[in-house]
Amino acid sequence: MLISKTGNSVSSIPIQANWQKHTNNEQPVIGEAAEVFISSKARELAKAPEAPDGDLTPAEAELKSRADAKDIIQQRKDRIKEIDKQLAEDDGTLTDDDKSILQKERDKLEAESKTPEDKLHELYAKKHKLEKDIDSGKYTTDDIAVIGNEIAFYSMGIEELKRGIKEDAEKEQQLEIQAIQERGDLDVDTARAKESTETEIPEAVSLTEALAAQVERITEQNEARVSVPIRPSKNEVHSTKYHQP
Repeated sequence: MLISKTGNSVSSIPIQANWQKHTNNEQPVIGEAAEVFISSKARELAKAPEAPDGDLTPAEAELKSRADAKDIIQQRKDRIKEIDKQLAEDDGTLTDDDKSILQKERDKLEAESKTPEDKLHELYAKKHKLEKDIDSGKYTTDDIAVIGNEIAFYSMGIEELKRGIKEDAEKEQQLEIQAIQERGDLDVDTARAKESTETEIPEAVSLTEALAAQVERITEQNEARVSVPIRPSKNEVHSTKYHQP
């Protein structure tokens, strides 16, 4: 309900309906924007590549870097939970200085561990709060105009983050496909090199045997020449005829 400066109702706007629509759709929107389609093979490449770091393909190396960054963020979030539990369950053993140190550490970790999805949730929360404030009926028309500008600002930020999350998800999907292609090409090249090596190695290793075989063939050829029957001449035939025992 819009309220004039005099406090009279001037018009109504469907703020509550809009806010409710955003509230109901927030989770699907965030989930859709952040969704990453990861094949089982690509997930293995991203989380635990079989090859050592030095043998990773370009796409595998980038996926590993992304996975490492996510692991660091998760470690920070886990530490935040530990601090929250420590502060909540304090039985008086923590001094004010202890609490201050823990709180500073928490604030630092929280700032360093914010993901685009975390920022998106924050903007949605701020936007929803302002929409509730407008619907409460306690603001003047001028106030509502100012709040409306803030809502528009948050809406632009939300759309920008959603685009960024979607683009990053698509980029990661492309890297996963590229990593599989690169690894496949590398495996083919390795197999070809192995096949070529296996064909060439026996020749190199058995060089002595090859030479021996060649000598043996030459010897056999010579022996074959020696064993060829020699046709006798006419005189030899005549002589043999009259001198047979």
